[in-house]
Amino acid sequence: LLKNYPELKEVFVVGFPDPRLGEEIGFVTTAGEKIVSKILADAGSGKIPNLSPYETPKAALSLKETALPKTSTGKVQRNKIKVKFGAKLSENARTITASSNFSFRVIKPDEVAALEQAVRINNQAWGKHIESSLDEFTSRAGNGILIGAFDKSNQLCGTISALRLTSEQLGKLQKWVEITGNGTLNTTNLKGDCLLCVAISTRPEHKRISPDKPSSKIKFSKEEFKKYLESDQDYVIRFHRKPKGGFTKGAKLIKILPNSRPEDKDALGFNLLMEYPALQRKPKINPDSSCGTRLIEAVMLYGFNHNLKKVYVLTRPAQASQYFS
Repeated sequence: LLKNYPELKEVFVVGFPDPRLGEEIGFVTTAGEKIVSKILADAGSGKIPNLSPYETPKAALSLKETALPKTSTGKVQRNKIKVKFGAKLSENARTITASSNFSFRVIKPDEVAALEQAVRINNQAWGKHIESSLDEFTSRAGNGILIGAFDKSNQLCGTISALRLTSEQLGKLQKWVEITGNGTLNTTNLKGDCLLCVAISTRPEHKRISPDKPSSKIKFSKEEFKKYLESDQDYVIRFHRKPKGGFTKGAKLIKILPNSRPEDKDALGFNLLMEYPALQRKPKINPDSSCGTRLIEAVMLYGFNHNLKKVYVLTRPAQASQYFS
């Protein structure tokens, strides 16, 4: 780090807690936020010369000189840096972006309280036919990427679940259970160059009532269904088609998956694969957008920071049952 960044006068590299690896690499410096941001951006893109991925720092802190723990002779105590700032480095490593009213960060399997909140929000938003469990969300946090939106009081307001896949794998998608490992995200491929979002849930404004009618009693043709999708009458499809992240276009529909999730009676068992614009530049987070929109933008930013090409969503025509009934 000293060799590659002359602006650094001193830097202290320490381990910080990580639930999967035990420890990850972070550093503390007095050089200022600007150089810290540059180093972390280069680290996320793999652009620090002579550092392998496992040697690359995942978090950092810029401190005042007086904040560094020192001996009576003025020598910096590295072991005390680790104890004093390890938790803050861990939090910074998980944070994707933050604004005055929300922070968006990766939730890990050790965050039981946040995971319990995530399950409650998910089950309120999705209805009784496709409820999730704490074990399922804990697995998502360990296997894939679970991003949470937290308000100023650190209360969870929504989550988005995603996994990494290759472009080739995306082309073979059919059933929700197979794609997501039945919601556990154990199907994630760490070498994948794309992000696939498979579930998004925010605190619902009104209680959702799911129909009890079996989908087999509702008849319609392929042409009628495609016409419904094109009409923008479905609020979920309309949400994904709106531009996000500072891009001029939103997501486009690229594949219809019939009978992908039969238990989803609202959507008549259908899933839809939609593709957001390629991550050719850094996405922006709109501070005035809804929590759901900013969760998608946070995923885009996560993908950009990790050198991934595209963001896809495996979504649902949530109002199909109402429409065809």
